[in-house]
Amino acid sequence: MTTTANRFGVLAFLVAAFVIAMVVLILPHIPIQPIAVAVPNAAPNDHAMEKHGEDAIAAYNCLNGGGVIKGTFTRDADGRKATVCLEGSTYYVVIEESDGDSVSAFKKDKLKCFAQVLQFISNRGYKVPEDLLACVIG
Repeated sequence: MTTTANRFGVLAFLVAAFVIAMVVLILPHIPIQPIAVAVPNAAPNDHAMEKHGEDAIAAYNCLNGGGVIKGTFTRDADGRKATVCLEGSTYYVVIEESDGDSVSAFKKDKLKCFAQVLQFISNRGYKVPEDLLACVIG
């Protein structure tokens, strides 16, 4: 009886060691991208509403769960953050102060791909990683 228990214990140990080894080998190769976390129920400010109207509302709807957040980029000059969100085939940009206060929100419907949106925000001083800009330029 003890021989069967010992065999089972060895087998369980080997299976557990195999599973742990696979996790250790595979986990570093799973691509992980940062996910920007939107402020729940954030809304456009007066400027955004006056200048961009329904587009500002649509931008915040995208940010608050209606779309896919593609990334958040910071501008060193003032700490503002530009969050790019995609809903359907339309890109939206929400600009916020470093403390989260709304600055503006609008859609970029003339820009048809993420690379163009990245170039747009990069031209306005937001830090876009070089490897992403290389895709835009190259």
